[in-house]
Amino acid sequence: MVEQLIEKAAGGARGLALFLTLEDTRVLLRAVQRAVVTSRLLRHQLVLLAPSTWGNNKEMLQEFEGDLGGVLVLRDGQRDVRDFIAHYRLLTPEKNTRNPWFTQYWRQVSGTGTKA
Repeated sequence: MVEQLIEKAAGGARGLALFLTLEDTRVLLRAVQRAVVTSRLLRHQLVLLAPSTWGNNKEMLQEFEGDLGGVLVLRDGQRDVRDFIAHYRLLTPEKNTRNPWFTQYWRQVSGTGTKA
């Protein structure tokens, strides 16, 4: 798998989505670490997209952070999404003056074609 990563990185790939167990991920990242040490991969060349279990395992992130370009952790945000939807439904062009494109978007979504 690391050989494929090296080939893809040489072709310009920058990101990798991982859906592995923590132990399999650790094995893969150790192989990436070895590839960096042997100059087959550049340090910080890859950015990883990982499931939320990584966010709860900061030790692993710290162990490999020097070899990665970054990690984007996907977290289950159902509670936050519901809060956002409730907030969004209360927005009107008059209440949302910070976003210059909101009025146009709001008109399209609401189908009113008017300001309010």
